[in-house]
Amino acid sequence: MIKSGLKREEVILFLKNSSLFTDKFFSLCLKNKDFNPMQYLIRLLLNNDKIVITNVVGQYQITSSGGKITVFDAYGEEIKTVEAIDPKTQKKTTKEIKIRYNIEIQRVSAGADPKRARFYSATFDAENLGEKQDYKDLTESYIIFITEHDVFKKGKTIYYVDRYIEWKDENGNVEGREFFNDGAHIIYVNASLKGKKGLPKERLTELERALHDLHCVDYRDMYCEELREPVKYLKETKEGETFMLDFFEKEILKAKEEAMKDAEAKIKEIEKARKAEKKARKEAEKQAKQAQKAEEKARKEAEKKAKQAKFEGILETAKNLLKEGFSVDNVAKFTKLKLADVKALTL
Repeated sequence: MIKSGLKREEVILFLKNSSLFTDKFFSLCLKNKDFNPMQYLIRLLLNNDKIVITNVVGQYQITSSGGKITVFDAYGEEIKTVEAIDPKTQKKTTKEIKIRYNIEIQRVSAGADPKRARFYSATFDAENLGEKQDYKDLTESYIIFITEHDVFKKGKTIYYVDRYIEWKDENGNVEGREFFNDGAHIIYVNASLKGKKGLPKERLTELERALHDLHCVDYRDMYCEELREPVKYLKETKEGETFMLDFFEKEILKAKEEAMKDAEAKIKEIEKARKAEKKARKEAEKQAKQAQKAEEKARKEAEKKAKQAKFEGILETAKNLLKEGFSVDNVAKFTKLKLADVKALTL
């Protein structure tokens, strides 16, 4: 049954064209707990077949303190039991530590920028350390970029990025160098297989076979069972197809829900802006009315003062005329003052 909003043909086309170098497809291959391609790759890269990776998650999300959401293609943990000293009794004891792994599948070299690796490592550490934990409680972490091209162009398959301590003489020449051992590891894997493409399976190392498999669109061309089987499950079985349909249906539903949330948030922002605009307009109208009243009051006050000044000027003129000997009647006639007002000036 084809679910609404999703065409079966689109899923089939996605499956047909995908390889493990398709990051979304790689993440989907991790969701079936019957397979653990992440563990297989990490064992090969670290040359340690005793590593046991648990809690494998594709498209693992961490939100940093700054609010940035980081999505890791593949996340896994290794739980190890180690010796420790009990801080209260000072006796030897054991405790479990969690080593964290991330694999990023990168077709474009720009996606494997060194500062991205730095940020991913820091994000791992920030999530790994609890509020009451000490910095020494930080455990090892591995950020692994598997790239389709040789990012550093040195012709090597694996590049290990670790910190070192150096000390120099008075002339600035390096006298010594030691491993810093802070537990943060970054690894770049060049999967281009330059000079190895087309070689028969027998002439490739196991790691080279695994890197070859990452490029394969057809699972029948893959060499390593640990990588071939999860790809075959998704591409060949009805269960895998159903899983893909369910997954993409959930992705579409999730995208719709997020779009609805974004739309609702924008509507709220618009409504908030409209209310703020209405409030500002009312405030502006109120201030305009107050300014108009103040202006009218000032105008009347000015007119009053002008009339008063004019009247006082006329009175002064009348006083001067009376001093010059003009009669009360003539001064009243000349200044247009009331006769009583002119007579009052003579008192």
